[in-house]
Amino acid sequence: MSRLDDKAIDFVINNVLRKGIKTYKSQEDVDIDGDTCTPDITAYRLNEIVGIIEVETEEEVNKGSLKQWKEYLKIADKLGVPLRIYIPDTKYDDAVSVIRKSNCDMSMKRRLKSCLATYSQKDFDKYIGKKGSRVKINKKIADGFVDEIVDELLNHESD
Repeated sequence: MSRLDDKAIDFVINNVLRKGIKTYKSQEDVDIDGDTCTPDITAYRLNEIVGIIEVETEEEVNKGSLKQWKEYLKIADKLGVPLRIYIPDTKYDDAVSVIRKSNCDMSMKRRLKSCLATYSQKDFDKYIGKKGSRVKINKKIADGFVDEIVDELLNHESD
């Protein structure tokens, strides 16, 4: 399993969650098992409940975002909060297939599958539009899905 630098996790906790910033796009590369990546995390603080939500486009699901998803899971675990990975409903089967074919252990596969949440293309088009930038997508997801996100976080049960 990929290991996200503890410094990066602490950075997210201190610079994002404690300051109440809703969206955080890291400008710093983080070394994960010899690979570098840039964490892209959307965090919602609802009283003491924090969720980390990744908006997946179809292209990103097709490419496979497993490594990123495991990073987000590690951050959520450290924070003791649920993780929700938002993907288009039409790509749910693809995402499950990516997880199933991965070399993760069974408990990790179950956990990742339990994190998946979907949105419909209709909602995507309504709230985001087809040509929205990543920041715009995060903002509109935050605006448009806020009630759903609150429900998801309050009712989340891990397997």
